[in-house]
Amino acid sequence: MKSHNSNSSESRSLPEQIRELEQNIVMRRYLIDRNLMVLRRDARKHLATPQALFTSAGLGMAIGIILRRRFNTTKSQSGSDKLTQIFTNLFKIAAIARTLAATLPSRPDMTEPESL
Repeated sequence: MKSHNSNSSESRSLPEQIRELEQNIVMRRYLIDRNLMVLRRDARKHLATPQALFTSAGLGMAIGIILRRRFNTTKSQSGSDKLTQIFTNLFKIAAIARTLAATLPSRPDMTEPESL
């Protein structure tokens, strides 16, 4: 794909510059659609693995337990205690998500799309 160069744009006519920019836009849209299709295919493939299903179920269960505890404890707490409890729960959720993310296999580099 050509990049816009100010030196070469001065020597070309306006219609040529417009035509080149339109071609660049069409090419970028094509590449975006192609990369999106590859991303969707890979997401479906990776989300259907047992590890991903187990991770999402475990994360959902952990969040449910934490939120249930939060709901029961916030009824009797003051305003500052509630805020402290909310941040504590957020840190717990982040720690759980980080631990679960570390157990999943690493994702391939998405900068270069695969050939279709």
